[in-house]
Amino acid sequence: MPKTMVVGVDGSEASAKAARYAVELASRLGTGLLLVHVVPSVAVPAGAIGFGEEWLQAHRVRGEALLDLLVNQLERPEVAISKRLVDSGSPAVVLSDIAGELSAEMVVVGSTGLNTVTRRLLGSVADRLVHLCPVPVL
Repeated sequence: MPKTMVVGVDGSEASAKAARYAVELASRLGTGLLLVHVVPSVAVPAGAIGFGEEWLQAHRVRGEALLDLLVNQLERPEVAISKRLVDSGSPAVVLSDIAGELSAEMVVVGSTGLNTVTRRLLGSVADRLVHLCPVPVL
């Protein structure tokens, strides 16, 4: 199985920059890229307005569009780029699990993401990923 780098993307400029850097690195190392978008799970009271199946579906559609856009922007003949949308979960846990399952070379993420409120309350995805991930995190 060819070696792969897992790249977490959330639509932020920092994650797009990390993805561009990952393509450069993959080109030099001869690895493939797996772009991953995780729809963050949200703890919401049952029946809360705005957080039902419609909310999840809207985020799935947004995630697919984001992955398609990035694949088109980053495409290079020497780098195999694939994509994976994860319906929901903790982004750090999901990225760590995927990296472990694939025996990835590394995980690449941006230093800051879209959700600044969550970051202030719970810490960043990148910080949590460094502590969980079985492979190096860039």
